[in-house]
Amino acid sequence: MDHVTSPLQADYLVYGDWVVVSPEQIIDKGAVVIANGSILEVGSSDDLIKKYPSVLRYGGAGRLVLPGFINTHTHLFQTFLKGLGQGLQLRPWIQQVTTPAALVMTGRDAYLSAMVGLIEAVHSGVTTVFEYSYAWQDPKLHQAVLQAFVDIGLRGWLGLGLNDAGREFGVHPAFIQPLAECLNKADRFYNQIQGEGKARINLALTPSSLRGLSKDGLRRLSDFTRTHHLILSLHINETGFDNEITSTRDGMQAIPWLAEMDVLGPELLAVHCVQMDQQDIRLLAEADVKVSHNPVSNMYLGAGIAPVVAMRKAGITIGLGSDGAASNNSQDMIEAMKVAALGQRAIQGSPAIFTAAEAFGMATVGGAKALGQQDLGQLAPGYQADLTVWRMDSPKTVPVHNPLASVVFSGGQQNVETVIVGGQVLMEQGRLTNLDEAGLLAEAQRAASSLVARANIKA
Repeated sequence: MDHVTSPLQADYLVYGDWVVVSPEQIIDKGAVVIANGSILEVGSSDDLIKKYPSVLRYGGAGRLVLPGFINTHTHLFQTFLKGLGQGLQLRPWIQQVTTPAALVMTGRDAYLSAMVGLIEAVHSGVTTVFEYSYAWQDPKLHQAVLQAFVDIGLRGWLGLGLNDAGREFGVHPAFIQPLAECLNKADRFYNQIQGEGKARINLALTPSSLRGLSKDGLRRLSDFTRTHHLILSLHINETGFDNEITSTRDGMQAIPWLAEMDVLGPELLAVHCVQMDQQDIRLLAEADVKVSHNPVSNMYLGAGIAPVVAMRKAGITIGLGSDGAASNNSQDMIEAMKVAALGQRAIQGSPAIFTAAEAFGMATVGGAKALGQQDLGQLAPGYQADLTVWRMDSPKTVPVHNPLASVVFSGGQQNVETVIVGGQVLMEQGRLTNLDEAGLLAEAQRAASSLVARANIKA
């Protein structure tokens, strides 16, 4: 970093041997100029350094400048549960690991687990996170997660977990509230986030699953998101359980039932979508439903591999997610990109079926579109200044021939040097700039051990 001042109206100039504008465009010896939290110019580093000779600079030789990654699905409280529940499939894993932990979690636990997950996200080049909170009745736990976003400075969505039914399908009574209380909670958080002007934080509604919603609850929450222009996100067809529930209860499979309920639409972010038939894919495409693909979690729990190639051919917008760390063991979107590409190649039997550029696109422009954001996911004038600088001189990434192939198949957290969100530098030289990372991690280890003991979770 060069410390100088500029006579022109710009805050930073970020440059490197390569600037990835989008999956389709890479500039050799490029630079990005940032002003007032947005991207002002993108072009040749020689030209822009001459134009802005004294602007504060980040990057340099051997560096790669990228758009920040967009994680379209995680559960940050699960950061405290890494490595637990080995060998369990989804339903027993929920019953034996995540539910007991969620029942005894304190506000400080929620804050620390969110901070650990967000710290790792920053280290893996993530600038936006969609958090899918559980249906805690105590709003202080949601508030703690919200505070973690504010303190670390990431762009994010706070997904408010809500259930008004589902006891007969295994939803714990502690996570069920009357529909009126669910709607009141949504209204309070919406007014708080809007009123306090948290420009980088958005609200979403995230009912735990179809099993936790009455018909009226689903309709009313869907109407709330449409009226308030919010995202509604649902776990859908991660396993065959959703189809079992709706077939038993309503005589239809899950996605056709959602279509009949008029819930499918462009504001719906469907998570997982592993167990899909052709009709399911067609219905999502026709309604412009967005999908969050979580390949590491799906493989970890033995749920399968989502038919991403078929969904993309149908025209469905797909973003990438890590899912919670209890079913992933990390929040690493670099790893998620690689697994996403390799999974599709494996089930299609072809290494040409899914390229590094396509995986990178899911983590950037695909994520932006999935969240309805037209000014994220690329490095272009007028876009938000959410970008990262990578050092490409690690043993894992040398030599670089194809920058995107190096990022997706050879990259790691050790390469991420600088992270900028909305023009604010969150990480420099691999170190977060605004918090005591070591102290937080040490406190989190103690708190996580205490949580697991209180919840009586067995490793």
